[in-house]
Amino acid sequence: MAGEDPDVQWIIDPLDGTTNFIRRLPHFCVSIAVRVKGRTEVAVVYDPMRNELFTSTRGQGAQLNGYRLRGSNA
Repeated sequence: MAGEDPDVQWIIDPLDGTTNFIRRLPHFCVSIAVRVKGRTEVAVVYDPMRNELFTSTRGQGAQLNGYRLRGSNA
């Protein structure tokens, strides 16, 4: 499906972890990302079983339910 702007690409996996979902395992999510000119700019992952929303925006870091995530240097 082509949109009006060929530089923008939406990547959507409405059921990431389909096998787990089918087997009634609580390890699945919804994944969405937007790429502009080949670079991922925004990504979100929602885990409905835990009501957790992970978000990441280029240049702004990542968050879990609105709280900033920080990685270690290990």
